[in-house]
Amino acid sequence: YERRLRRDYPDVTVATQPVGERNEALFQQFLAWKTARFEPRHLTTYWRNNPAFAARFVRLLHDRGEAYEATIEGETAALWFVFMVGESMYSYQGSFDPRLEPYAMGTLLHYWVACDAIRRGATCVHLGWGPVSHNAFMQRFGAVPVTATRLSIFRSQTARVFSSKEALETARRRLEPRARATYRRARRAA
Repeated sequence: YERRLRRDYPDVTVATQPVGERNEALFQQFLAWKTARFEPRHLTTYWRNNPAFAARFVRLLHDRGEAYEATIEGETAALWFVFMVGESMYSYQGSFDPRLEPYAMGTLLHYWVACDAIRRGATCVHLGWGPVSHNAFMQRFGAVPVTATRLSIFRSQTARVFSSKEALETARRRLEPRARATYRRARRAA
């Protein structure tokens, strides 16, 4: 899709930047594109259904958000909002000009976010509850879906290192699927 997009729009650029003072304008552009893509399908977005949530999100964007902004001929053509938290990148949501639908912009934005996360040294990219197609796309690159069951908060990285319970739980979560797979293979072979 990227080759086709760059062939048709050779000047396409993608840049990431803190949202800051542009938070309201970027969010309104994002929402206009979302609405334009959803209305023909007789769908609505939760942004329209819950204005209070949208207002809180705009404030969060201002304080902590980053935007991947794809531009074509100097005009914003696609947006994707992310949040960096430590070594993790949380990919939240994006939208794009409906005219770019044939280029699978959602998939391309996910790809660009993942590539940038790797460049920035992120240890994981959280895709949230996106469509199955996007998660399957990321699995082609070795991504592994992980169900979040709890949240651990530490005062510092050092405090996390000295939490033996956290280290044991992390090791168990990583080893358990491999152990089950090894067990199943052994049972089949027997």
